Amino acid sequence: MPEDRILKRAAAYSVLLMVCVLLIPFVLHLQKESVSYTSVFPMFPTTVSTMLPIAESENFKYLSNQEGSDSKQEINQQVPGGISEDIKKRLGDNFIVIEKPSLLSDSTMVDLIDEAVDRKIRLIITDSIETKIEVNQIHRMYRGYYHKGLPESEVPKVTTVPENQINQEEFAENQPLTSASSGKDKVDDSTLDSNKDTSSISNSGSGSNEDTAEKSVVENVTSTDCIKSLEINSYASEKNNFSTEITIELDKTYAYLLYEDDHNYYISLVRPKDIYDKIIVVDAGHGGNDSGTYSRDYLYHEKDMNLSMVQELKKLLDQEDIKVYYTRTIDRRLTLNQRVNLANDVEADFFLSIHCNANEERGVHGTEVLYNEKQNDWVVMNSKGFASICLKEVVEEIGLEERGLVPRSKDVHIVGEANVPVALVEVAFMSNQGDLNFLTSENGKQKVAKGVYDAILSAYKELEKEEQQGQIAIKEP
Repeated sequence: MPEDRILKRAAAYSVLLMVCVLLIPFVLHLQKESVSYTSVFPMFPTTVSTMLPIAESENFKYLSNQEGSDSKQEINQQVPGGISEDIKKRLGDNFIVIEKPSLLSDSTMVDLIDEAVDRKIRLIITDSIETKIEVNQIHRMYRGYYHKGLPESEVPKVTTVPENQINQEEFAENQPLTSASSGKDKVDDSTLDSNKDTSSISNSGSGSNEDTAEKSVVENVTSTDCIKSLEINSYASEKNNFSTEITIELDKTYAYLLYEDDHNYYISLVRPKDIYDKIIVVDAGHGGNDSGTYSRDYLYHEKDMNLSMVQELKKLLDQEDIKVYYTRTIDRRLTLNQRVNLANDVEADFFLSIHCNANEERGVHGTEVLYNEKQNDWVVMNSKGFASICLKEVVEEIGLEERGLVPRSKDVHIVGEANVPVALVEVAFMSNQGDLNFLTSENGKQKVAKGVYDAILSAYKELEKEEQQGQIAIKEP
């Protein structure tokens, strides 16, 4: 019967179609090569960015979703078992797991961008296929605790600070650090003491309030989650591609190792000192709507002078085997805590901040370096030792008057709160025409950079001597 033949043919086609459907995933898996990755160069001038090598794809176990359980201990026991012992050893105690989108092409690119001063990382997945990741696909282990999705709780805001104190803090924070308050002088009265940097004095005012508030938070909150905030954005990118960008704010700045398997991306949160032999934090003072001091004709602002000198310094440090964290490489505002927290988070060997000075007396000129005298009892390299090296090398290179070392832990926040050797170099006075001419010249900026560069290398040589002497002392009976 014709009907029988039609039915038999339809059945055969159905079987063939089912076989094809079953074979498609298998064929795609065979054809799909390892995910390709692009190197991320420093996003100069926006931010310092790094891309660390991704391990070769391995057959690690899939981290299954754990839902509906309130017992962190139970989850802690279950989730690590879903990862092979090999990858667990690589990841260490603190890590983030991001489940891969269900469909990825063979042209997928993954960028991991480190925004260290903001305590943030961005993972960007770019593909020709539109991908989607939900917040519940993001897992992490931190101090033995397991978390999934959005942070369990936001860090509470301090509400014990009186409103008038908050207003005063905001007012101080938004004032020019050297201002033309009255009269023909364009420098604030707080610069009457020639040994005190105007910008640092104003900074210390807002910095002290800011520090008090943050300490209150630390004392009242014990966090078991390394993630403080989480944001996922998807958008169409160049060349008909689609990107999914995951922005993660962390509790502190880490170094990051990125791995992958067939199911997940793994980000290991590593102590920077365990990866880099040499670490320094370089800070270009002020920035954004915080201009710092300025020239008497308002044409030149300290924030720009500081940044231009740091950019010249970067050219020199790029040639060295030193991990350098820059607080800023563009004109952006940062809080005082962001700057000093970065140095403390990464346990920097040295924390160097570049500034310009000002004084009501136009004749005052020269170079001085601020240091943290609270470190004077350290038996190893301390702030004063590092500051002395900076003063010597910078003055020797630029040839301006040496004004000496100034202890300023009490009223300069980034100096007083630094737990590492810190030096704040006041290169020259923008209120003095001779110093200003030097600062605004290309040759002057390059000389400052060379002097600071020499200071860093000399400080590392001194640090190596101390370490060698320490090892000898340990070996002696």
